[in-house]
Amino acid sequence: MVEYTSTRPQGLFENYFVTRSTLDFYRSVCIWSELDRPITKPRLYAALSRLVTRHAALRAVVLDHDTKLPKFGFLARIELDKVVEFVTCESEIELGSLHETKFDYTAADVPLWKLVVMNMTTLAFVFDHSPLDGTSGGIFHTDLLEFINTAPESDLSVVECDSIDMFPAMESVVNTRPPATYIISTLWKEFGPKWKSGPPARNGSIYAIPTTYPVTNARYRVLTLSPSQATSALSQCRAHSTTLTAFLNAALLAAMTKAYPSAPGFGTSIPISARRFMPNKDRIMGAYVFQYAEITPAQAFSWAEAARFGAALKAGTTAKAGYLIGMLRMLFGNISGWMQAKVGQVRDRDMEISNLGAWKFVSGEYVAVKFGFSQPVGVTNPPVVISVAGIAGGSVTMVLGYSEDIVGDGIGDIIFNEFRRVVEEECTIPLR
Repeated sequence: MVEYTSTRPQGLFENYFVTRSTLDFYRSVCIWSELDRPITKPRLYAALSRLVTRHAALRAVVLDHDTKLPKFGFLARIELDKVVEFVTCESEIELGSLHETKFDYTAADVPLWKLVVMNMTTLAFVFDHSPLDGTSGGIFHTDLLEFINTAPESDLSVVECDSIDMFPAMESVVNTRPPATYIISTLWKEFGPKWKSGPPARNGSIYAIPTTYPVTNARYRVLTLSPSQATSALSQCRAHSTTLTAFLNAALLAAMTKAYPSAPGFGTSIPISARRFMPNKDRIMGAYVFQYAEITPAQAFSWAEAARFGAALKAGTTAKAGYLIGMLRMLFGNISGWMQAKVGQVRDRDMEISNLGAWKFVSGEYVAVKFGFSQPVGVTNPPVVISVAGIAGGSVTMVLGYSEDIVGDGIGDIIFNEFRRVVEEECTIPLR
């Protein structure tokens, strides 16, 4: 008999993620850190025990996922041997297989994450998006290293927890209810009549290839900025009054422009952590994501565009960015039907930069030397996504994810090579 310390109904956004996973439209996120030396199993398990006790989201399972009222249950007992895998491999992290991980919502005794330990030095945190987001992955790794360096070794492989703590649904702490004018405008764009045949009015690009299921031939290309390269890039950004996210967006825009020379523009999305609008929640794990979106004219790279986009992103990073999440209420529980109706239709967005930022790892006997973040190629997500994460004062890892079958044969190479060229030229130091 599985025991739960507590349960709570899922929020709308969490239900969105559960529905997306149930439809197999999106699988698992992967966030990894690399240590400077091999970790021992007793030390790792001692650290994980403390981590699981600290964060309720790591004890969450989905209950009643096939109903209109799903909820989270919080496990009272977790067997670490069921969530930790030890593997030996010769090559670098294999993102494709990790992203293919699909968590079983009917397995109510196993949480919605696993830790894949490669060669005892690389710790890959793989998780379902419904109870966790990218920032949660940063919290996981920084807290885990803290405990690795402080917790005494332990042979215990079972974590018992009697805490009734729960992480809150985003909508319970942030107002995502849009005003009537926003609701009417959005519903009209989504469901209103289309006065012209052919492509939509937006400056679309890859909409010529409709949303398809399943996604096949997913590719993941890794690009690393060394500490000196990252410092150079950040210096350039400051000199041009912009941010790393805006710089990378301008670089990706230039790469997309080269890959699709006839496209007039591209739909861009930038995930935004909603924790900035949540009091005293900056270190809580959960699914707390807003989104900034715009349509940007196709163009070669320029720092002027990077500065413009940075200013626009800053202006758009307000609580109003949560209105799009609030619009899920207008589906009246039919999130699944709405998602499935997108298959065969034009795409909402073409590209995305998702930047977790630079994380401060507290060093001790063990030191984090690399930190990376990658997302699966989802059915309804933008077809070209760059995921970014780094260590404060250290390296930055960028992962380009795309499907060869969606973007076109050889197009991924053009995007990756042009993106790399722009970043390399602006950083002044050749990239690895």
